[in-house]
Amino acid sequence: MTTLGVFSLLGDGVEVTVAPLVSDTRIDASRRETFEYRNIGFDIIAGREVREAAGRLRPGIAVVPFGTNTTLPAAEQRHIASGARDGALPAWILQAVRERRLSHVLLLTRQRSEVRLLTADNSTIARNRGRVDGLGFYLDAEYKVRDANTGAVSNGALGPHVLVELTLMETDSAKVVRSHTIDEQFLLGAMESQGAVDPWSYLSAEQKVTLLREALARALRRVLPEFFRGL
Repeated sequence: MTTLGVFSLLGDGVEVTVAPLVSDTRIDASRRETFEYRNIGFDIIAGREVREAAGRLRPGIAVVPFGTNTTLPAAEQRHIASGARDGALPAWILQAVRERRLSHVLLLTRQRSEVRLLTADNSTIARNRGRVDGLGFYLDAEYKVRDANTGAVSNGALGPHVLVELTLMETDSAKVVRSHTIDEQFLLGAMESQGAVDPWSYLSAEQKVTLLREALARALRRVLPEFFRGL
């Protein structure tokens, strides 16, 4: 019987990356801050979407979700995913493998990517403006966004992003059998007819949280059916 342990390490952190000035020519001069939103639910969403997708493809599969009490730093999450590719897992995951007799382990970890914002007409803005990490927002006060419907011009851009690595390991062989990187970035301007000055004010705190939750769920629903096919 296939028993899948889902270890979502995404936690409750929202990373905010502020673009540097165009005059700053350093390779990555972006400023980053991570904010903790209590009970934002990224790990719950991940567990739910994996359970539903796996259940549809393999009705007999047992899915056991695990989460973390705190948000691990993104660099540590990348280290865990990298270790899995070499057949190594942290002791606390190995303990769960033994206790729950898991046949497979699925890791969901935050990943890093170059800024690559997708516009409403599906064109990509690659501006050499640094990197973004995990789940959060990219802020660029210098970029101008024109609303295709209203013609309103926003003095600044807000770029939500979902960067998540899926790593599936078979516990008997300690080998990674599948992996996939979700890299979804898109561009928002001001929602009103007149552009706002500060891109961070384009959405309320509640709207930001809802947007990221929905973006994560939507991305997982898109990739998981193919990811699990033939498991």
